[in-house]
Amino acid sequence: MANIRNNSSIANELIQIEPENLFDIINEMICSIEARDNAALLDKLEMLESALRAYFSARGNVSLALDSDFPQYAISHQSLLNKIKRIKDWLRVENGYYSKREAKNYIDSLWSYLLQHVEDDENLLKFMLAKDFHDFEPIRKNNTPILHCSG
Repeated sequence: MANIRNNSSIANELIQIEPENLFDIINEMICSIEARDNAALLDKLEMLESALRAYFSARGNVSLALDSDFPQYAISHQSLLNKIKRIKDWLRVENGYYSKREAKNYIDSLWSYLLQHVEDDENLLKFMLAKDFHDFEPIRKNNTPILHCSG
């Protein structure tokens, strides 16, 4: 991932929330496939879904603070979550009776899709942040940190 850190901007710090943990979860999913542990695999998919929602929320806060709504990314976010749901549904139907190759193909596809999505998402935010100087102040709404553009 490209490092887009700028010490003067909290937004840049927020978008540094590396998606590495997302890929770590996928690696754990691969271990669950190798161990033929369907329950653990389903748990990891739940963890991935939750981590993605947090990731999307952080990215959304930055884009809102930039007064830039990225509707194509909201659609892409939902598409990625739908892909995870389809994999979970497939795993439940198969109830552990699937080949390692089948499961690994699903996870590899998810990995590729996630990687492309994260790269596209970060490139767009990087472009938006580089376009103008933005000095962000953290504020809270309902005890949830959000961003407010002060400049």
